[in-house]
Amino acid sequence: MAARSFIDYFCQHQNSELTFEKFRNEILILITPTKLKLETNVDRQKLVSVLRDAVVSNLGFIPFFYKCNFSCDDLKNLYQILLDTDILQIDRNHLAKLTFLLHLSKANIDDKNTWNKFFNLLYSINIIETSEWYHAGELHQFFENLKRCKKLTGKILAVAQELTEIDKINFNFIDLEVNFTASLILGLNGFSGKNAIYIDLNELSRKYNGLKVTIGETRSLNVLKFECLRLFIHESCHVLIRHQLNDLNLSSPKLSKFGSNRSLPEAGIAAEEKIFTNRIDWLTSAAHFSYEYCLDYLTDLLDGKNVSFDFEKSNCMIDTSQMYLMAIDYKIPSPDFY
Repeated sequence: MAARSFIDYFCQHQNSELTFEKFRNEILILITPTKLKLETNVDRQKLVSVLRDAVVSNLGFIPFFYKCNFSCDDLKNLYQILLDTDILQIDRNHLAKLTFLLHLSKANIDDKNTWNKFFNLLYSINIIETSEWYHAGELHQFFENLKRCKKLTGKILAVAQELTEIDKINFNFIDLEVNFTASLILGLNGFSGKNAIYIDLNELSRKYNGLKVTIGETRSLNVLKFECLRLFIHESCHVLIRHQLNDLNLSSPKLSKFGSNRSLPEAGIAAEEKIFTNRIDWLTSAAHFSYEYCLDYLTDLLDGKNVSFDFEKSNCMIDTSQMYLMAIDYKIPSPDFY
């Protein structure tokens, strides 16, 4: 109902100044006065129906967003994706876009230009069925190997169980869907959906091209694998928690509603720190980290050995970059890699 109400409101105000805050105060808050739960154990049509409503509803709870004076032109892609999915029969690309919007709709972005950038480039997000990039096949197989690595998946499960205070989470990583996407959003690394993660292959390719100039092709590809490992850990932890708590619209810092009132970290970052001790910036680390040590660790991990990552030995750099609070792995891109 929230999505349909926004479509109608947008159509009525195309020739005047669209004020999302007015729509929120007069209409939206009456329709969805509280955050919507997006159950994962429903059929696809029901999921899409609530997903669309949740995107609009979430935006009504974010002052960073609704205080901006967006024009119809600013929000035309938001309107268009809701219109395109109005019949609820959607393809994988529509689902990827809606899932991205779901996470974006909870962001603490306080800059109108940044919001506009994401909206303007929304339709560039598409799933890659077949990639011409030489390394795409090898990276796809790498993700498949990670899904089968019980030493790794067991550690990710442990983090999810600790955050949710649930003794045992049942999840088959083999069923986790890994989708390569292409987008024009520089800095978009990935995000997660219902039993699925989305990894931006364009971003990996851009990073590879930036790295190989200074460290060569072989090392650059292995650095990408460490970045893929980080993304797999980060995004799959989100999948586990939302799957277990049956809510795709869940934000991990809000998990205290389900247990104690303790302050909780962002789930993906918590998983990274559990395995690597710190959140590692693999791109910055590439020039001077202990390459042989890290490569041996990865080889042993994939061989099923019970290995622990020694951050001091790795000589890696901690990622101290500022992040938007949203369930999207996005980093404002450095011009050094583009």
